[in-house]
Amino acid sequence: MAIMQCSRCIPMMYMQRWLLKRNGRVMIKKNADIVCRNIHGSIFLINITENYNNDLCTIYEINDIGEFIWHQLETQRSISDVVDTLIENINNYVEYRDIYEDAKEFIDTLVSLNFVEIIDGRN
Repeated sequence: MAIMQCSRCIPMMYMQRWLLKRNGRVMIKKNADIVCRNIHGSIFLINITENYNNDLCTIYEINDIGEFIWHQLETQRSISDVVDTLIENINNYVEYRDIYEDAKEFIDTLVSLNFVEIIDGRN
C-alpha cells in the first residue's frame, strides 16, 4: 500500500511519532472521519472523506483485536489505558509487554494513516 503525503504534512507525522515514543501521558483518540464497518464478516476502517473515483476507495482490514482497540479510542485514552482494558478482556495469560508492543505497533500504523489524533496529555 503506497501512501502519499504532502511535504508540509511530514513534520506533523514525525511529531506524532515522537509523542507516541515518549510514552508519558500522550493521549490518542480516533479521527471522526474514519469509520469502522463489518462487511460480510470482515472488519474494515474506511476514511469517509476520501475522494471516491468510480465508487473505488481504500479500505483497511483489521482483526478482532484491532476492532476492540479502535472502539477503545472513541474517547481520549493513553496506550496504557487501552492495553489495561485489553488485558481485562483477554481470557489467556499474555505478558503485558507483549500486548503493549502489539497495541503500540497497531496504533503507530493508525497514526501514520492519520486515523487517530494525538493529544499531548501533559496539559
